Amino acid sequence: MRIRDNPASVSNSDTMPRRPSLSTLYLRKPDAAETQRLQQLQALYDAAGQQAFLSDDETLHCLYLQPGVMQSAMLTTHPWYLVCAYARLMMSALVQQPEPASAWILGQGGGSLSRFLQHAVPACHTDAVEIDETVLWLYRQLPAAPDNHQVTLHHADATRWLPQQVAAGRRTDLLLIDVYDRNGLVPALNTPDFYASCASALGRSGMLVANVWGKPSQLSVMLADLRQQFASVQWARSPDSYNLLVFACQSPVSSETRQAHVASLEQRLPSLNVTDSLRRLRTLPLTSDKDADQQQLLEDLRSILVPDSAVPQNYPDWKKNVLQQADTLLSLPADKIPPYGEKA
Repeated sequence: MRIRDNPASVSNSDTMPRRPSLSTLYLRKPDAAETQRLQQLQALYDAAGQQAFLSDDETLHCLYLQPGVMQSAMLTTHPWYLVCAYARLMMSALVQQPEPASAWILGQGGGSLSRFLQHAVPACHTDAVEIDETVLWLYRQLPAAPDNHQVTLHHADATRWLPQQVAAGRRTDLLLIDVYDRNGLVPALNTPDFYASCASALGRSGMLVANVWGKPSQLSVMLADLRQQFASVQWARSPDSYNLLVFACQSPVSSETRQAHVASLEQRLPSLNVTDSLRRLRTLPLTSDKDADQQQLLEDLRSILVPDSAVPQNYPDWKKNVLQQADTLLSLPADKIPPYGEKA
C-alpha cells in the first residue's frame, strides 16, 4: 500500500468548471518542521542508495519508497492493526468472504494486509507477491513479519505471476491488489486481459479488492472495464486519503447473509470498523452500455475526488490522526465505535 504525505493529485484537465482541484493542494509550501522532516528522510534515502528504507517514529515503523512517499506503517504495540483507514476499507471484503481459505496479495510492501489476515483468519493461506526485492528485504526486517507455512512470499511480477496461477488451475477466495507507480495505475495491470485473469482467479464467491489512485478519467475506464468482467462492482474513496478502493465479485452474498457477516465481524474484529466502511460504498447499476457506464462513473468520481478537510495535509496531522483512530478502535467495544472522523 502507499500513503502520500501530500494528497494524490488530479490533473486540471479532469476538472469541470468551478470544480475544486486536488492538484491545488500541492501548491502549499511545507512549513519549517515538515521541511526538516523531509530533509531527514532524504538523508535516510541517500544512505540506502536511493532505495526503499525504514524509518522508526516512536510507536510507528514506517516503510518509505522515497522521501514523501510512505509505502506502509505499522503500530509497534499492535503489529496486526491496520493503521490506515483505506487498508481497513480494503479488508471490509471479509463481509463477502469472512473465512477465506486463501488470499493472494499483489503488492506485499510492508505486509500490513498479510499481518492482518494472519491475525483475523489464522487458517487462511496467503500468497504475497512483491516485485521490489529491496521492499521484500525490508519487510523481513520489520517486527512480527509472518514467517510460517501460512504465508508464502513471491519475488515476482504480478502481471506474470497471476496469469501463471490461473493457467495452473489455482483459485483464491480473496485477491488484493495494491500495485501502482508514481503515475497511478500501472498500465499492465489496467487492461481487459488482466481483469479477465482476475475474474478467472477467483472462486465463485471470491472477491477482488484494488487500491488505486489517479485521474477520474483514468479510474472511470478501469471501473467500466471491471464492470464488463464482474457481476458486481463497488467503490469508495478512503476517508483518510484520496485513494479509491474498488470491490468486484461475481456472486455477492444475499443481504441477509451480509448482515449476519457484518454482525459477526463487528464482534470478532471491532477494530476493522466494517459498518463505517460499508456505508461509503457506491454501486454501478447494471447496464449493457459501457460508454454510458463510463460517463456515469466519471461524474461520480469527480464528485468525490475533491479536496477534503478531513484528509490530513502533512505528516504530523496524519500521525496524530492515525494514533487517535488506533486508540479509539482498539479500545471501544463494537457497538460504540463511531464513524470515521467523529469523536467517541
